[in-house]
Amino acid sequence: MDVVTRWKSSLDMIERYLEQQQAIAAALLSSEVRRNAREIDNLDAADIADAEDIVKLLTPLKKATTVLCDESRPTISLIMPLKHMIQVSMAPCDVDSNTVSQMKAAILNDLADRYQGEQAEFLYESGALDPRFRALPHLNNSERDEIFNRLKLKVTQMQNQNPSEEEGAAPGSHEHVAGHSKTDLPQKAHAVGGVSPPSKKTALEDLLGDSFSQGDSRTQHTAQIDAEIDLYRKETSISLMACPLEWWKANAQCYPLLSTLAKSYLSVPATSVPKSL
Repeated sequence: MDVVTRWKSSLDMIERYLEQQQAIAAALLSSEVRRNAREIDNLDAADIADAEDIVKLLTPLKKATTVLCDESRPTISLIMPLKHMIQVSMAPCDVDSNTVSQMKAAILNDLADRYQGEQAEFLYESGALDPRFRALPHLNNSERDEIFNRLKLKVTQMQNQNPSEEEGAAPGSHEHVAGHSKTDLPQKAHAVGGVSPPSKKTALEDLLGDSFSQGDSRTQHTAQIDAEIDLYRKETSISLMACPLEWWKANAQCYPLLSTLAKSYLSVPATSVPKSL
């Protein structure tokens, strides 16, 4: 039953043995088995106790694997909360047997070097943008603030690369201008014999207009991003069974800037391994 590429096959094998140990013991005591076997190896009481402890130890890892392989909502934001859960469950305890202590140390050592640097930053940012995990309870206040400051910077960069259509629209392209509807303007222009030329820029506007108008726009965007992040952080976390992408879709009007960034993060799957494996 043991398969190297499926670590939980070892756990399933031990669980099955513990479940059927009475039947196995009875089978090993049969005269037919004893007559055909020169030596029968069986687990003693200490081995059984170790097996029971191993099952308790590895069950959280099996559940984490099942969650990550879920095909309906396996978002990448799950990774860091699950990693923290595993690290907490592997904390040393005075009542641990020697076998359990060694296994815990090996698991913690394996996890220690996983998800470092930029990779860890991306995973923490994904967790912050997931309305289920936005509180980030496994981090301290300064670490949370640092993550949301990075998200603020990324939203700003995204806005600079993709300015809104409204900003790029030419003056007079709105539905109503100077008290006249959009359909009225061509008629009035025709009445005076042609389209009125655009007003000329003053010398001051020509020299400094671009710099200071962009500055005002950036200030407005910064204020909007700050307001969205502050409001988002005050929201109540949604159910763990809810879909974070559906939540962002429903709340996109409240968070027009943040929702676009969240979708780019939460569309990344946590694993490429399907649940059936």
